[in-house]
Amino acid sequence: MKIHIKYKQLVFAFFMSLSMSVFISFILVSINFGYNSHFLPQWLKTWSQAFICAFFGAYFFPKFIHKIMIKIRFVENEMKDQRLDECLHLLVHISNKVTTPSVKGCCFF
Repeated sequence: MKIHIKYKQLVFAFFMSLSMSVFISFILVSINFGYNSHFLPQWLKTWSQAFICAFFGAYFFPKFIHKIMIKIRFVENEMKDQRLDECLHLLVHISNKVTTPSVKGCCFF
């Protein structure tokens, strides 16, 4: 199957919303109503409503979320690096024989 690249986001949103709406609506209808003779009609009604909401969410939300994610700085070991900087700063003062208050949480790893 070949689909033009300009429809990539649309196809992704369709499959993402289809899978998520089927999964979540099935679980929630099972929990709330149990398995009885009305389960299938109730689930299909709930799923169709959930799919419409999920499709618009899966199509439009990633654009806004991507803009937010660009502004977040992800680091691997920020706390480790911060403690190392504090320890190095303390060592410089000690080596210069300058009295400074001790740094809490100083470690060398």
